[in-house]
Amino acid sequence: MGVRSKRDAMNATDAKNRFGELLDSARSNPVTIEKNGRAVAVLVSAERFELYQALGNIPAEQVNGRISELILKGLAFERQMKVEQDYLEFNRALAEQAPSKTGEAASFIEKMMSAKAFEPEDETEDFF
Repeated sequence: MGVRSKRDAMNATDAKNRFGELLDSARSNPVTIEKNGRAVAVLVSAERFELYQALGNIPAEQVNGRISELILKGLAFERQMKVEQDYLEFNRALAEQAPSKTGEAASFIEKMMSAKAFEPEDETEDFF
């Protein structure tokens, strides 16, 4: 399960006959070499190969921890955006309501707050 990038493909016979072109192509994008319609090899630039080797030397638990951290940050950002949207909606509704009496304003605010618009939907979301 890897990250897919733009990848060119070439059959083995063309790869042999057009080796210089194959090398030029591999500098910018990985090139899949196929034999009988099946991928048998991928040619990548030296820089990309070194990057793959370096990434392969990172302990899996370190990678998994960083991925989890990024997911949590993304969830926190999504939740923040939801709260801001709820807040704007609340203010818009409050302005549209424009109650004439203080009692009506208080009951409207109680109604909005009882909808729990500003609370986490799930306790697991409240991780910060």
